[in-house]
Amino acid sequence: MPPGSYTVDLIINEGGTTRRETRFYSTSGRLPPRGAPRWYVELGNAVPLRRRNDGFEDTDPVALAAGWRQRLAGNLGVWVDGFFSNDRSYLEAGGRYIQDGLRADLSTLASDRGSFGVTARGSLGWSIDGSAQHLNTVTRDVANDRDTYSPFRNSFTQFTASAARAHKWGRYGLRGYFRNTGGGNDSWFAGPFADIALYRTRQFQFNLNVQAEQSDIRQTAFLGVRFSRTLRSQSAEARRVRISSRADANYRRQRDDGRQSSAATLEANAALDQGLGQSARLRLDTGIRY
Repeated sequence: MPPGSYTVDLIINEGGTTRRETRFYSTSGRLPPRGAPRWYVELGNAVPLRRRNDGFEDTDPVALAAGWRQRLAGNLGVWVDGFFSNDRSYLEAGGRYIQDGLRADLSTLASDRGSFGVTARGSLGWSIDGSAQHLNTVTRDVANDRDTYSPFRNSFTQFTASAARAHKWGRYGLRGYFRNTGGGNDSWFAGPFADIALYRTRQFQFNLNVQAEQSDIRQTAFLGVRFSRTLRSQSAEARRVRISSRADANYRRQRDDGRQSSAATLEANAALDQGLGQSARLRLDTGIRY
């Protein structure tokens, strides 16, 4: 079964009679099949993000990363991830509950130096999504330079929310964001968006994208159009070859602290997708932006 969450129709033949049942099915990296837990172990060096390929140094800490995912019941799973080195260690644990029209995640993250964080995410039927995060960081865990890896940054509390509705001609909705880092440094934005399919066939698609946002420092309006075309080969081999092209034209206007600015971009992309037997594919992408 492919990964994802969807309903499955079961046709059951039993005792000369046939009946049909509809069941909800879900599988993902954090919710593996029941009775088949997944785990991983990685061992290596935690190498700083250097600007040049300077190789390894004796001071690079040896690091171990490991994780475990298991489904406890039909719709409930748990996971644990860890990162351990002689320099610092982190541990994250969480759970996921999912059923038709509902998904909820809850996780917590902690370090050996005293930092901790909590994240909650959820989604409902017609694309209502929300998340809440809180991170309390001790000074020793904050990475103040780009050469040090750390999942912790300065302490913050953050909320996000979006409500979208899919229609045969596209998708539209509202979204918003709020983040507090203490000391009165709040940031936020909210606004509507829409992605409308003006014309659609098997080979052609023409979309209109509209966004508007009001934030703590600026007002932004965005208008974009996208044209895409997909070609498929007609021979037996052709069904494994797909050539697609796309052109985007965008216009953005924003007002920032009393100043107005605008910008336009033009982007073109092309892709070749070739099947290689039963278990592999080759994809080549190229593009230009102005």
